[in-house]
Amino acid sequence: MGESRKPEDFELPEWMQPQRSALDWGLLVVVAFAVLAAWPLVTRAGLPQNGDINWHVFIAAELQSCIGQGVLYPRWAPDLFLGYGGPLFNYQGALAEYLVAIYDLFTGSGLAAGMRFALAGSVIMAGAGMYVWLRRRWGPEAGVVASLAYVSGPCLARGAESGGPGESLALAAFPAIMWALDRLAEDGHGRYAAAGAMLLAALITSHNASAIIILALL
Repeated sequence: MGESRKPEDFELPEWMQPQRSALDWGLLVVVAFAVLAAWPLVTRAGLPQNGDINWHVFIAAELQSCIGQGVLYPRWAPDLFLGYGGPLFNYQGALAEYLVAIYDLFTGSGLAAGMRFALAGSVIMAGAGMYVWLRRRWGPEAGVVASLAYVSGPCLARGAESGGPGESLALAAFPAIMWALDRLAEDGHGRYAAAGAMLLAALITSHNASAIIILALL
């Protein structure tokens, strides 16, 4: 008879073993803080009365009208600019307003509610993205501190109040892009290239000015 084999000789390779995921308390803290920061946007009626937020509601309404006519992503805004129309979507990113229009089409809750949902969602996405990115580099404590500072800082607040949902979405995409490119540089896996490409496309089609600044940083 051959030599008896030990139980450890029959262990599955690491990639086949069940993974036990521990609860990430840092991420829970960040998401809870982001929800608290975005809570007024969700619970209060109406919209922030700073900047040009109403203009972005008009853009979302125009996109919704075009979608209803079968134009899924128009280049011409036929009803804006005193009814004369204009090639707005040729040069201005409108991904956030497009999401607002889609949200209202599916829920029927109104464009104002869709705008509040987009602004609040951007705040939560910004906090979670910043935490996940910096946790890999400097640990969960640094990720929590950076996320809380980013969510409560003036840049994201200005996007929610003045620059509209596009600026907020661009600022939320920034840490997620950094995470994807960081993983791509380290692992070289194609899925991180695909994620980075989609996030970069979301950035460019969300807010032109923010895209110029963030691309320079990248």
